[in-house]
Amino acid sequence: MSDDSLSSDSDTSGTADEAGSDPSESEEDPPAAKEAAGKDLPAPAAPRAEPRAEPRAEPRAEPRAEPRAEPWAEPPPKRKEKRLRPAPVEEEQEEVFRLSIETLQGRWRHSVASLGMLSVKGGAVRFADGTCYLLKEISPGVGLGVGSPRSPFHAERPRSTCRAAVALSVRCAAPRRRRVERPTELDAELGRVTVVGGMAKATARKTSRVDSHLHLWTPDEESFPWSTAPPEHLNDGRATIESFVKLMDENDIRKAVVVQPINYGQDYSYVVSAMDQHPERLFGVFVADPSVASPRTWMEEILRSHANWVGVRFNPYKWPEGQGMSDDVGRELFRTAGDLGLPVGVMPFKGLSQHADDLEALLKSNERTQVIIDHWGFFLQPATGFGERSFDEASWHRLLQLSRYPQVHVKISALFRVAEDPPPFPSLSKRLKELLNVFGSQRLLWGSDFPYATEHSSYAEAVHALEAWPIWEEMSKEDRQNILYATTARLYGLLATEEL
Repeated sequence: MSDDSLSSDSDTSGTADEAGSDPSESEEDPPAAKEAAGKDLPAPAAPRAEPRAEPRAEPRAEPRAEPRAEPWAEPPPKRKEKRLRPAPVEEEQEEVFRLSIETLQGRWRHSVASLGMLSVKGGAVRFADGTCYLLKEISPGVGLGVGSPRSPFHAERPRSTCRAAVALSVRCAAPRRRRVERPTELDAELGRVTVVGGMAKATARKTSRVDSHLHLWTPDEESFPWSTAPPEHLNDGRATIESFVKLMDENDIRKAVVVQPINYGQDYSYVVSAMDQHPERLFGVFVADPSVASPRTWMEEILRSHANWVGVRFNPYKWPEGQGMSDDVGRELFRTAGDLGLPVGVMPFKGLSQHADDLEALLKSNERTQVIIDHWGFFLQPATGFGERSFDEASWHRLLQLSRYPQVHVKISALFRVAEDPPPFPSLSKRLKELLNVFGSQRLLWGSDFPYATEHSSYAEAVHALEAWPIWEEMSKEDRQNILYATTARLYGLLATEEL
């Protein structure tokens, strides 16, 4: 055998092994290959077989991602949770509000102890020494500006206003993330305000009141002689200064206005004694005397007897028969009261309708003088609080008509004199609603008519009677405040002595 054939066989055998690895070639093909080898032409090389492939297998997949676990299938990896501090537990339910001129209304202790107390009333702040500064809300939630009455709110704050600025240095900034560890507390006479992180919380105290109408006397006739003996059943010591101040403490009566009782005539010794003993709490109203020669001189002399005189009462039955309150003396008394800043209380005991014309003449003669109609205008007669009585609707109608004079106010007082039902006299609720609609709460003021009120109920029941009326639930907080103390404080200037 030639070398070529040996080489051919050798090549064939070499390729055969390779071909055998090709799954596309049949095992019966070798004869065809031999036939081709016997021809003149060189035998074609067997097709170069691809390396034998392993049986087809599934393509090797990349590491298969685990299917997304559904929440119920496998819990997600735990994350580090922030541990939140539990909110502090408040001992009392508190109302949250932002500091503003409106929420600052009331009486506060200055941050500088030597400056005493200050009060915020309307748009002004007044100090214990009587100085007054104006307030202005710079923008909601930012803070308050303070200025003097003559040059308010200048960019460069006058030095004279610095102490007012100190008192109102708590601002309405947005709450910060970091909690103030030691909150600032401002003690108020009408409640407590706590400022934390720019927010303020107020814890309300019992509602404070000013009793705008009461009388005081003592059984000690030797020390304080009577011109007329007081009712015997009320002369048991209940109407003394000491007894009433105790009742004030028990019922949260902050201040009270003592009207000179008929028992002492024009002798004001006992009322002056009351104001001497309690100058920050008790104030006085004297009774006009139409018999004086010089009304102005007489009135000024009474005012000089004590700083706490705040008003004068017109009793039409003190005028001579046939004369009315609008005579020359009455007009002079009325005008002088306006000049001296004294509100005039009117006591139409037999019904307002009998004196309404006189009163209107006085109102037209001097618009500066403020007027207070006592005891709802006495629209139930007789006004003794006992026995058979009838409604004097003419007096009620005239009372409502007087609302057209802005200087006229009405005392919501002596409930027992104008109601036929027993305490707490809920029949008066509808009448009060009418007065609210016509006068507005800023012209209404509550008074007890102590000690006469105690003939029908305890003083505490007289104090809280209005709270049992249906109208009470309909009234706003501002309406209640006006009736219970704000109107009285404004009319009688009680804030000038010690702010509420």
